[in-house]
Amino acid sequence: MTINERFFHLLEESQYTQKELSQHTKISEKTLSAWKRRGTDPPARYISAIADFLSCSEHFLLTGEQEAVPAPIAREKNEEQLLDLFRQLDAVEQGLILGRAAQLLYQKRQERQD
Repeated sequence: MTINERFFHLLEESQYTQKELSQHTKISEKTLSAWKRRGTDPPARYISAIADFLSCSEHFLLTGEQEAVPAPIAREKNEEQLLDLFRQLDAVEQGLILGRAAQLLYQKRQERQD
């Protein structure tokens, strides 16, 4: 799979539109359409912004291979993502999440004791 194919496949999988990508990266929709139509790869200067938008690494976008991410870095990224999502919820929804997290932790502790 080429960079172009991987890029547009990831965009389709994410269910974002070219317009949303354009707004986030400041790459014109006309340019995005031309890349797709011609099958050309994005220039290097856009790779970081595209990877960020698609929530993948630059390495994956370029090669299709998953990088081994050190556990602390992966955990930190997960925590940041969770916190970002949590902040988008209202107070009632946040309470539900906190209650469910406490319930999961309680169950885990119970399983360890058994």
